Amino acid sequence: MVTIYCLELENSRFYVGQTPTCRLHRRYEEHKYYGGAKWTTRHGVRRLLWAVDVLPDDADEVEDLACLKIMLKHGRNSCRGGKFNIGYDVPRRGPRWLKAPYAGVWQQILAAGQHS
Repeated sequence: MVTIYCLELENSRFYVGQTPTCRLHRRYEEHKYYGGAKWTTRHGVRRLLWAVDVLPDDADEVEDLACLKIMLKHGRNSCRGGKFNIGYDVPRRGPRWLKAPYAGVWQQILAAGQHS
């Protein structure tokens, strides 16, 4: 199994990641204390919000959709993880590589008026 997890960060930011289920505690400590990812280093980890175990074949899609769901609620630059694990602000048009099935969700993010 693979664990998909969401970290609440400082500055109203979030990070969605995945790790082998047996490694979740260690991965959290890496993010919190050792700079586990650029985004978590930049914004600082506050707490683990949630974690869910999924089959390995589903992990990438679950991670991407969880990140998009947070972006839909909090704005396009509120979350990183999965395909959105990029070190720069996401432009309004979305990342250059953004294609279906996520392009439709991206339009929902923009239509929601969350442009931060």
